[in-house]
Amino acid sequence: MADVGEVSSDQGKSYDRAEHRLNTDQKQHRICLERVERAKEQSSYVRFMLNAMSKLGCNIDDAKHIVCEPCNGKLLGGFDPDKKEMFLCENTIYNQQAMDDVLTHELIHAYDYCRVKYDPDNLKHLACTEGLAFRRGSHQLFSASHDKTVKIWNLDEMAYVETLFGHQDAVTGIDSLSRDRAATAGGRDRTLRIWKVVEESQLVFNGAG
Repeated sequence: MADVGEVSSDQGKSYDRAEHRLNTDQKQHRICLERVERAKEQSSYVRFMLNAMSKLGCNIDDAKHIVCEPCNGKLLGGFDPDKKEMFLCENTIYNQQAMDDVLTHELIHAYDYCRVKYDPDNLKHLACTEGLAFRRGSHQLFSASHDKTVKIWNLDEMAYVETLFGHQDAVTGIDSLSRDRAATAGGRDRTLRIWKVVEESQLVFNGAG
């Protein structure tokens, strides 16, 4: 079975790790492992996802579940559901911020797999999380999902707060704005939405075509 890969231009496309196996550069491998450790210690997103998975009973063992390896082309990393591994591309993740972002994204996929025993061939299991953004000035988090919703989470209590409805298709991007607002981009419904969270309202901008 092909693995899900995350790439700079072809995100979400399948990738066969065995077919693209490359020789490891020891220096790149060491740096990759060091960046993983820093991400776990310093990245709020990574720590949040690790805590969320722990609450589900899916504890991450670095030796078993996080793998640094060389990858082909523009690939940055991916989640292998068969092996229950997050693989991080040591030859294309060039700085700590990239590592934080990629590891967070793969932890999201691992979380979804843990939560619903994810089957990529089952359409009911495609409502996975695609983006995270901190709510400014708070310890709350916005999550964007394939189930057409934006959810708000409380990090202090590790608890769900509320759901924002409106998108007609998968929500593929999210960011936090000032004045307690969130901006989302719906990939397939061709809209950009500015959520006024406190007022429980939204502004909708339709894309061309």
